[in-house]
Amino acid sequence: MVEGQGELKIELTQPNPKGQFTHAKFSVDLHDLIPNAVYAVWAARPRLVPQPGVWTRRHANPLAIPNVLITDSNGHVSREFEVANPFPDPATRRLRILGIAIHFHSDYQNWGACFSRFGPGVDVHTVFNTINSDPKVPGTIPDFTNFVTVAP
Repeated sequence: MVEGQGELKIELTQPNPKGQFTHAKFSVDLHDLIPNAVYAVWAARPRLVPQPGVWTRRHANPLAIPNVLITDSNGHVSREFEVANPFPDPATRRLRILGIAIHFHSDYQNWGACFSRFGPGVDVHTVFNTINSDPKVPGTIPDFTNFVTVAP
């Protein structure tokens, strides 16, 4: 089993002239991971969440490009990602970020915007995430923040 400890901080940034935030900075600080290993940061969004009875090909996409994390010899990594309009108003049904997951790539490959070559449990393994399904509504992920951003 692969486990790790970590912290995710989110800070809204780049306010427009109306005082509305247009970006967010995601800061990850992870430790107790496998030393000198490859990890990737993924975002779950509503249009990518599997729906009951509906086949969906993509379940997550990169938080940012590049989404790669490489741990040091002690299994530690810190990184910041700035993302434009990650939290549009939920009523707009846009690609709002609902959660973040960090995965270990046991094949030591990064597949860019492709989640993995073979699939979860084979060459990619979740070690940190904010994603929880809503037991009241199967196939959904409740939003992990009430932030709202606007397009730059």
